[in-house]
Amino acid sequence: MERILKAAEKLVERTGFAQVTMSDVARVARMPLASVYQYFANRTALMSALGERQFKEQQSVLVKALGSDPLSGDPERALDTIIEVSARSLRDNPLYDEVWSGMQADRELKLVDVEDTRQVAELLLPALEELLPRAPARRLRAVAVTLQLTVFVNVRYSLTEGSSVEFAPMVEEVKFIVRQYIRALIAEYGTAGL
Repeated sequence: MERILKAAEKLVERTGFAQVTMSDVARVARMPLASVYQYFANRTALMSALGERQFKEQQSVLVKALGSDPLSGDPERALDTIIEVSARSLRDNPLYDEVWSGMQADRELKLVDVEDTRQVAELLLPALEELLPRAPARRLRAVAVTLQLTVFVNVRYSLTEGSSVEFAPMVEEVKFIVRQYIRALIAEYGTAGL
């Protein structure tokens, strides 16, 4: 299975997500096409696994950033660090963007992205609950998704060819937006220890 996924990654990098076929994957993996189908019933299943793999890599970056810098100490500094680490990870892994973009064109694969968004929100929730213990759980879930999408969409835009905004200035703007957002939430709900 690892050989198949590595072959799919190579092909996505070389030709783009939409061009990858099961036959090409078998050829690059140097295995019979039937063996590829033994592990993945169809192209959608293979691309779903590839997407999940990329999303898990991004999630592990976030987990490390959250673990090294909890929000309850200095929330603004911690958020800046989390944003910077996440943004650099997106910038340094162009395969992620190609896989994500390709998945958006397929209804079934798009659901993998929706699930990833839910999982990332779950990763952010404990830190947000600690920072804003009086905020309703429903609101915190919306905050977690908003934070994730704000970082992703803006950073992704800055990495797009032809973007009018460079990476570093966009990351600074995202940090500014998030700081203001968190300040407003703290003003509304208070925070633990502040």
